[in-house]
Amino acid sequence: MNDQKQPFDPAAAFKASLLDPNLQVEKPPTIISINGQSCMTAGSFSVIIGRAKARKGFFIGSVTAAAASGRCTIDGIIGTFPEGRTRVIYFDTEQGAYWGNITHKRIIGAIGKDLPNDMIYSDLQQYPPAQRLQIIEAAISERNDISMVVIDGIRDLISSINDEAQATEMTSHILRWCATKKIHVVCILHQNKNDQNARGHIGSELINKAETVISVTKEKEDWVSTVKQEYCRDREFPFFSFCIDDEGLPRLTDQIEKPIVTKKNDEELKRFEYVFKDDERMNRALVVKRYMDASRLKESSADKHIAAALVKGIIYKEDDGFYTFSHTPTESKDENQPF
Repeated sequence: MNDQKQPFDPAAAFKASLLDPNLQVEKPPTIISINGQSCMTAGSFSVIIGRAKARKGFFIGSVTAAAASGRCTIDGIIGTFPEGRTRVIYFDTEQGAYWGNITHKRIIGAIGKDLPNDMIYSDLQQYPPAQRLQIIEAAISERNDISMVVIDGIRDLISSINDEAQATEMTSHILRWCATKKIHVVCILHQNKNDQNARGHIGSELINKAETVISVTKEKEDWVSTVKQEYCRDREFPFFSFCIDDEGLPRLTDQIEKPIVTKKNDEELKRFEYVFKDDERMNRALVVKRYMDASRLKESSADKHIAAALVKGIIYKEDDGFYTFSHTPTESKDENQPF
């Protein structure tokens, strides 16, 4: 039998790449939905970002559990998979056997089975970057029952996070896996310490190509982490927060205390009264624009204030993506004046 690969034929590849506008293309199957919104589909990849110790591992463990069993301990994260594709592989590049075993058991706890057959955990700490990539390549290539692959530490598959050529090549590998095997790949990356961006060229390249980018942020209330969809191709899911229960498993929480009314908070309420004074429901772009008018802040700062107001419950995001404000108006000498 001839196992040699056929030489690449660019003319044939071009012909195969042409789309027929008369052909009805079905939407790829959803692997993970969060709060009713599809966010991880077969044939695409996603990126989870967050600073060290933000509890990214708890969140992605929940996603892994949902992909393997349908549900997890965080209500609202739902997993589905095409028929015959029930397997999830979790590649851990950095923790080693001891901490990896703890993470593995936590995912099993979230699944609710003693030893789930549909979830495989692989510890790759001992291997250099090139060999890690080869192991993942081999594991994906030889199986046809995979719905999702998690790579916890995607930067550990390359030697430099700022090498543009390596970043492009790594992203090409992921896109090929997704397209040829019809799986979803989840990549985990750290954020920079001095800003909210994913680290290095590999971070920029992956975010540019990802179906969805999700951030996990530890709140000032140390026991709470917030999950937010930063970018997506479809409708974004409402953000949510979780804490860790007595069994060491993540659970939804609303334990972020409402702010005590102070002069500063009163001013914040007045700003949102101004934002919503003409419309009860608005999309995010309009909320940001009006908040910039009210506060004289730049877009990036206004976006942070809006995110904080969502956490505090000052404003709300409905299921259809529109924002509302339901506080009783505070007294103001001139409601038409920005603050």
